[in-house]
Amino acid sequence: MVEKHQHFHSKVYPVLEAEAENTDLNEIKEGIEEIEAEAQTSEQKRVERVKGIKRVGIISSGFAASIVEDTLKKSGCYHGVSHLVLNLVNPLPLQKIGNFLKNNRRVLVAEESEPFIEEQIRISGNVYGKKTGHLPYGQIMPEDIEFALEHIEEENVSKPEDFKLIESRKKGRASICEDCPYLPLYNFLRIPDIQVAGDMGCSVRSAPEPLAAVDVSFALGSAISVACGFEKKGIAVIGDFALAHSGILGLLNAASEGYEVLVLVLQNEVAAMTGGQKVPALRKVVESIVPDVSFFDLDGEYGEEGKEGGDREKEGESNTWQETVKEMEKEGKKLTPGSELSDLILEKLALPGISVIFIKGRCRKY
Repeated sequence: MVEKHQHFHSKVYPVLEAEAENTDLNEIKEGIEEIEAEAQTSEQKRVERVKGIKRVGIISSGFAASIVEDTLKKSGCYHGVSHLVLNLVNPLPLQKIGNFLKNNRRVLVAEESEPFIEEQIRISGNVYGKKTGHLPYGQIMPEDIEFALEHIEEENVSKPEDFKLIESRKKGRASICEDCPYLPLYNFLRIPDIQVAGDMGCSVRSAPEPLAAVDVSFALGSAISVACGFEKKGIAVIGDFALAHSGILGLLNAASEGYEVLVLVLQNEVAAMTGGQKVPALRKVVESIVPDVSFFDLDGEYGEEGKEGGDREKEGESNTWQETVKEMEKEGKKLTPGSELSDLILEKLALPGISVIFIKGRCRKY
């Protein structure tokens, strides 16, 4: 462990740099015209290089690489464009990139969502991308690649706002499932003068219109910590998976520092955005941190041994919600079948300190 940082940079990192230069993960996909040009004589190629008519190149990484490939193939207008695909970007294969820059007059860098590669190579002078206005920040679409290639001869581009394009992108975004049990909650969350922090789970999909339920979102598990920064008591909407991921730390901090926040835990017992994994039950942990904990079942199945519950028992699966109900009955606690969720939320917002509401709803997808 002694001087391991120095050891890494003197011994290990050079090995990684060599791997980045030679790995098949970083490859150049030549344009059709370049492949056809192999039939040309070396003298013809030399003349082309002297004239400075080498083709345009694109450097891409991650998901943007597939967008670039699809655009080049489908458009049929950019046969001469070469494409350097980087699947290993740290360390950057600077030698391979340098050669690519020398062999192309102009190079477009397509990456999401920050100009990480572009910033490190733009000093060469023939690099274009987000910093030059050719590509937008954030998500890259096929039409963005086409726009950039059409304007690649321009040093800086001021892209006009295309409202039709913006609207089409809005429609193309993943949204809340039409049969999501939490839709009534999202519809209610547009409470005047109350800020709502969402999480990077399903709740973040409720941010755009027409729901506009979430005002701000930062990272997975951050909703509670973000809501603690509101000017007055606001709402943190967090899934039970995000709560287990890191949100529980935000709750601990909020309780120890005396912040005022209403936490709505969407308890669907599944990581619905990332593959359907099971979620650990944290009800007892939350109750040990926060005295004011309530429960609400959107599906109205509490206390009932319905068909679904019977099927689960036959399959040998644990029914965490039924266990929660039984434990609450033993402790003398009750669910809130007689009151609307909206009433409960408004009631807790009016109280000082921290309140937590576990809102049970079965994910229709899983």
